[in-house]
Amino acid sequence: MRGRRPLPTVATIVSGRVGLAVARRLASSLVQVDRAAASPVAVLKLARPPANSLSLEFMAEVRLSLAELEADPEVCGVVLSSSNPKIFSAGLDLKELVDPDPVRLHAFWTEMQTLCQSLFLTPLATVAAIHGHSPAGGCVLALTCDARVMREGGPRIGLNESALGLNAPWWICNLMERAIGTVKSEQMLQRGSLVDGTEAAKLGLVCSSAATSDEVDALVAKHMKEMLAVPNSARQAVKAQRRQALGDAMKSGTAEGSDWFVSRVTSPEVQGPIQAYVASLKK
Repeated sequence: MRGRRPLPTVATIVSGRVGLAVARRLASSLVQVDRAAASPVAVLKLARPPANSLSLEFMAEVRLSLAELEADPEVCGVVLSSSNPKIFSAGLDLKELVDPDPVRLHAFWTEMQTLCQSLFLTPLATVAAIHGHSPAGGCVLALTCDARVMREGGPRIGLNESALGLNAPWWICNLMERAIGTVKSEQMLQRGSLVDGTEAAKLGLVCSSAATSDEVDALVAKHMKEMLAVPNSARQAVKAQRRQALGDAMKSGTAEGSDWFVSRVTSPEVQGPIQAYVASLKK
């Protein structure tokens, strides 16, 4: 793992004294970056126990780890994985959403958007290795990657925000539509559907699925090898060209998106279901 520099406190960030874009490491234990000697591929493991829930600090750590890898001229590809074999990511940290401070909530959703933009537009080849559950925000992170491989059996993936009274923002809907098409994405988004790896592969939500974790890792390596077999400059140019329009729209809508998110999450019709769901988890 690489050395870490301390980040400012969240209070400093959300007060505006330090911008999110220039923040450094908030916590060294949230992300594990592994790379074999002379390998052009790094493994970026989500490592926030117990479920890799996406908090402000955690998302900043992931984004800045990605930026470090992009700055390394020897790194051409990144595998996005999890240190927890049962959970890729449980999605947004619900503690951020229950009776939230609007200033922090705005910073939180700005970071979520910025992280997804960074993953979606990175010139590095990216593959998500999904060994465990990947609902909601976990699914979004996977959808930003160039390829996704998921273990069959128990793990589920999908966007289930509607179950909490939330509608996924337009750019998240577009990410799912890119993967599975207009009609299927609309059906899944309305119903808040979660599917297993086998069904996800049939839909195109993931590129491949496998029965065991070892087979998942082998398929991840296969996808990465195929992408890196293409001259790097050509692969990067195609990726940038095909993603530019959506990427530009995501970036230009960041501030408006954060305003919308704060307004929506703090509304009584959303706070009610969220608080009830969190209370049910405690029971």
